[in-house]
Amino acid sequence: MTQYDQIGDRYNAANEQFYKMLEGKLMENALTPELQKTSGLKLVEFAAGAGFYTSRMLNWSPDATITAMDVSQAMLDANAKQNGAAVSSGRLRFLAADGSKPASYAPDGTTKEYFDGAFGGWFLNYALNRVDLRAMFDNIALNIKPGGFFVGVVPYPTEDVAERGRRCKAPEMRGIYPFLDFTRELEDGSGWYNTIHVDETLNFEAAHHKKSIFEQAGRDAGFTEMEWSLANLPREDFIPPGVTPVQDLTPEQYAAFADIGILAVIKIYKK
Repeated sequence: MTQYDQIGDRYNAANEQFYKMLEGKLMENALTPELQKTSGLKLVEFAAGAGFYTSRMLNWSPDATITAMDVSQAMLDANAKQNGAAVSSGRLRFLAADGSKPASYAPDGTTKEYFDGAFGGWFLNYALNRVDLRAMFDNIALNIKPGGFFVGVVPYPTEDVAERGRRCKAPEMRGIYPFLDFTRELEDGSGWYNTIHVDETLNFEAAHHKKSIFEQAGRDAGFTEMEWSLANLPREDFIPPGVTPVQDLTPEQYAAFADIGILAVIKIYKK
């Protein structure tokens, strides 16, 4: 059983939070140019979870087909509940798999470089060492065509992860979700473990690798240099008029959130 199997539908409650709306807009901005290049894309989603990005991608690219994978069957079951129409129409299929173990996610289970592109809300932050991180990038590369893209949400880019952990405990960050508690250094020295408190009731453990470790793993797996998009968009770019997000932030809190840095979105292309 994974740490997500007991969450399932409960994870959807976090989707209306301030940070999730910001994160979603960053992903949309990074993905839109790729989705506009061609029609009928075959896409694979890593760590699809309960379907936050699955649902949006089905709307952002109305003629795309998607294979959504996750290590947790409970999460995929929650995803299927809200995307049943896409499953019935043949646009969406699910696959329970461990993303750190490279394998073909093509419908036949063997074809490599099947997909035009890939995306993942939070995937790479579950690698707990350099070896697993490289394996995850290798898995993405195995599944997408040369020239194909990967767009994903990752921790904020920094070399001094310990300092960032201290800054996340600053008074102005208390009460801001997601709250990150950096607990100890990774055994191979590539970053730190952290407990991600999504809200008052949900938390799970992940890892924050140094920026250079992320970039080197991507290069070694055959990808281009990373394009980084930081979470500092103007509020009006991602909060619709008249909408009050769950766990809303004041202007002062958002300034602290953007300055300290919680997340970023990367885009890379397979060479």
